[in-house]
Amino acid sequence: MLGSMIGGRNGAMVGGLIGSLVGGRQIAGLGRSLKNKMSGGGGGGGDDGGINDDQAQILVRAMCNAAKADGHIDEAESNAILGELGDVSDDERAFMQSELSAPMMSASQLASQVPGDLKNEAYAVSLIAINVDTMEEADYLRELSSSLGMSESDRNDIHDDLGVDLL
Repeated sequence: MLGSMIGGRNGAMVGGLIGSLVGGRQIAGLGRSLKNKMSGGGGGGGDDGGINDDQAQILVRAMCNAAKADGHIDEAESNAILGELGDVSDDERAFMQSELSAPMMSASQLASQVPGDLKNEAYAVSLIAINVDTMEEADYLRELSSSLGMSESDRNDIHDDLGVDLL
């Protein structure tokens, strides 16, 4: 299901859901890393070295959880995210709706689900999913990067690639 949505075992629709949700932001080196993992070229853990369904779910969950970092996800935010999905199956849309309506996890709870080889990507999609304009969002991202065990250098590289500064 989700594997076909964002690259999956067959490499179809590389970055489909994530690409739709990030709104076309350029991700420089990180974008190549995501593309490699999703298309099967970068050790993402699928049967052919690509991202697997579990990892795809983690990345979607990371995005949705970050969207709640300011304490809520209102109907307009939810509709905007769901409106960007494009041509997805009913099951894929239902999964996304479920993740958006699920209670927010703490950054450390989310980080505990992220395999080490996916930590930079999980942080990046979290950063992409939100417009960091509240202290709650900035604090969430700081806690997430710390809980993921990211180095300051790796975190700063992602911020540089995305052109995002924390408050």
